Amino acid sequence: MTPARIGRYEVHTLLGQGGMGAVYKGRDPLMDRWVAIKTLTLRDEHQLARFQQEIRAAGSLNHPNITTTYDVGTENELAYIVMELVEGTTLTNRLATPVPWTEAIRLLLPVCHALGYAHSRGVIHRDVKPANILISQNGQVKLTDFGLARLESTLQRITESGSTIGTPLYTAPEQIRNEAVDGRADLFSLGIVLYELITGAHPFAGETLTQIVYRITQPDPANLEPATTVAPKNVVAIIDRALQKNPADRFPDAETMAVALAACIGDPNSESDELLPHIEQASQPAPAAPSTGERHILDYVASDLRLSSAEEMLLITAFQRNDRVYLEREFGSGYSSARVLLA
Repeated sequence: MTPARIGRYEVHTLLGQGGMGAVYKGRDPLMDRWVAIKTLTLRDEHQLARFQQEIRAAGSLNHPNITTTYDVGTENELAYIVMELVEGTTLTNRLATPVPWTEAIRLLLPVCHALGYAHSRGVIHRDVKPANILISQNGQVKLTDFGLARLESTLQRITESGSTIGTPLYTAPEQIRNEAVDGRADLFSLGIVLYELITGAHPFAGETLTQIVYRITQPDPANLEPATTVAPKNVVAIIDRALQKNPADRFPDAETMAVALAACIGDPNSESDELLPHIEQASQPAPAAPSTGERHILDYVASDLRLSSAEEMLLITAFQRNDRVYLEREFGSGYSSARVLLA
């Protein structure tokens, strides 16, 4: 039964239900705004620790392509986390029919940026899948549900022995084997989503979930032939790199993968082979650079700025010698198409 209130929040409708809890559309009477309320019934210490972990992971992230966390709390045996409500749909609804490869890249580039930002803060999502990629009514893409994320700095292992965090259809082989994972596991998952978007099929397709999981964990590579009929070689090369079974053979980080994806749709000759050497070079592990303590990132400082992927890449390139770029606000410029930003 749907509760009337959770904490101070008015509950209106059930948005979804899973094995660990439910998600409701609610209203915050204090702030006068609609919110999404995710709940979890606390039955044991493992679930409490998982929820506390989600709070730390989600609460530390502030990025335009990640759902914002507003509040957390507990009420009796019910824990809840209050997030921004994204009115729209999920990427799952785009899987009914294959989409053009250019559209697929435009949908997933923001996810790549979100992952790059999260990884730079030690947060691995561990459950990247179409259902966790939201598309708002105005077309903005947001990655949600860091409930299965693991802070890299967390020493205590919360999962029970033999369990696997994530959705098996989109899980990296090392994650299925319950081995240590880093951000490259998320890139494997993103490669599956990209393949599935443009082909309408799973790269490790099988008649049962067991067969799919078996094919993910075995050394045999994914069958990329269906992708070659609907996408140029440079796009197939990106998918191939993301789906390598050995993490060391994948893109070294999400930012490098984002550069390769952006190059595919940013070059008028992207249908040709001209960009392929660039992508293969970009996908190789970069030489180790002297540590500066923080990786280069864009930081949206308490602002409502919204930049396109192309604009973000332009800023990253312009400020590539800096450790951090703080984006604060936008000024009215008086020019027809210019944007003047305080950075």
